[in-house]
Amino acid sequence: MMIFLLEDCNFACGHCVREDEPMYPGYKLSFEQLKLCLLDCRKLETIEWVHFSGGEPTLWTDEKLDLADLLIEISKAGFEPGFTTNGSYFDDYEKCDELFQKYFNFANKRLRLYLSIDTFHQNFDAKIGRAESLDNVIKYTKNISPEKRKLLNIIVLTTISKEAKSLLPNNMIEYYEAFLDYFMGLSLSAQILTGFLIIIGLVAIGYIIYGSLWITYQSIKFSIVLSVICIYLVFASINIAISLITDVENVGILWSKTSHGIQKIISDTYNFDKNTPAEPKVSAVIKPRKPSPPVIIINKSNPIDNSSLINEKGQAEIHLPQSLLFSTQNSKHFSTFT
Repeated sequence: MMIFLLEDCNFACGHCVREDEPMYPGYKLSFEQLKLCLLDCRKLETIEWVHFSGGEPTLWTDEKLDLADLLIEISKAGFEPGFTTNGSYFDDYEKCDELFQKYFNFANKRLRLYLSIDTFHQNFDAKIGRAESLDNVIKYTKNISPEKRKLLNIIVLTTISKEAKSLLPNNMIEYYEAFLDYFMGLSLSAQILTGFLIIIGLVAIGYIIYGSLWITYQSIKFSIVLSVICIYLVFASINIAISLITDVENVGILWSKTSHGIQKIISDTYNFDKNTPAEPKVSAVIKPRKPSPPVIIINKSNPIDNSSLINEKGQAEIHLPQSLLFSTQNSKHFSTFT
């Protein structure tokens, strides 16, 4: 989490966001407000470090408290503290030693120090080619134990510049100057074309990255769907195998439900049009009745000799041959003979 600690600063750098979009004049976070922030941070599991910016964090005070007290409080809360500074505070080695000693005496979390050494800073020393603050911080690290040295993470900040006194390595300066000289030497149309090609190249790289991520996503998605279908088929196969032993007539219904289930998984995952009929909702398994030969009811007054087939109700049952079954079932007018 980045926290703007205060508005005040002892420098006035033209590139700083504080100059472009000034904060509320006199803004300063109090120690109690910081403690409330840390309570909120504990509720967010993703926060690992708390970083101060401003303004210049080393100028912060609250009654008898200073920046070191804030850093200690963050460490006690379980987060890694850090701050960005213009380095002016560390121009004095005694102050440098005092701040770090106070922190390491009461804290055990790694401290991140983002130290700016830009040439346009007011504490830049032209004689040595950098601000003395960096030398003092390095000097301090040499006077502490290896264990404490591991807890002090120093990050040096500088602005890329074409100036002769730039702190960039010579090969980077030469490459940077060569590109600018080449680009500025082109005609206006060539500059526009070069800029257009650079943009096209960046867009192409973006599409390649996007395509790679999309293919990776789809591959993972397909693997998950395939795994779900396989697991679904295993359980369905077990269910069907049990039905083959206990209830053969129910196998067809189970297989139909399995097919609909697989279609639904694929359709829901890939948003296919659901043109397939919905899975039938069966509350209970209905067993089909076995076909029986058709029966013709004949009255006793019929001249046919059927006395041996007459039942208690004075009716006789005649079982027709199987060859007649088809014709009787398809006759619209056939019902009973009397």
